[in-house]
Amino acid sequence: MFTAILAQVNFWILTNALLVTISHLVIKAVAATYVEITPPPFLAVLALSAVTAIFYGTALGLIDVWVERHLGMGASLGRRILSKAVL
Repeated sequence: MFTAILAQVNFWILTNALLVTISHLVIKAVAATYVEITPPPFLAVLALSAVTAIFYGTALGLIDVWVERHLGMGASLGRRILSKAVL
């Protein structure tokens, strides 16, 4: 159970960190062109994205565990994927 949740949390932390890094670099490039734009502090945005990723990964991990327990191996792979996508 914890493996599925930790896998989701680790994935979303890495994904959000990459997204924040790319967004920060884009904002710095725009700020070089337009003086009135000031980029937010990188570490604050990175910390906020990590907290968001923990909540999001935990929720998705719990949904994954719940679907696997209730549908199990008796359901087809397509039905399991569809039910996870809907939830």
